[in-house]
Amino acid sequence: MLSLIRALVRNPIFGGFIVVMLIAAFALFGVENIFRGGGTSAIIVGSEQISVAEVQRMIVSCEASRNAIPASPLNWPMIQRSANALSNA
Repeated sequence: MLSLIRALVRNPIFGGFIVVMLIAAFALFGVENIFRGGGTSAIIVGSEQISVAEVQRMIVSCEASRNAIPASPLNWPMIQRSANALSNA
């Protein structure tokens, strides 16, 4: 199958078709945020937005707690409480 695709791509018409499809896909779905500038949100779920700073703080917190406390099923409630406390802060 890969050899068939390689043979078809050598055809200028089929190669052009692939390029046009890629350009159309990016034009319709992929590059709108580059030109709009985006916002300060790293994650948007529904109407809730989480900023880049919050995500970085959570990652640092999780890494610190992972290095300090062995991650075992017994420690998950404590890790979850810490994560909830940070997200509510």
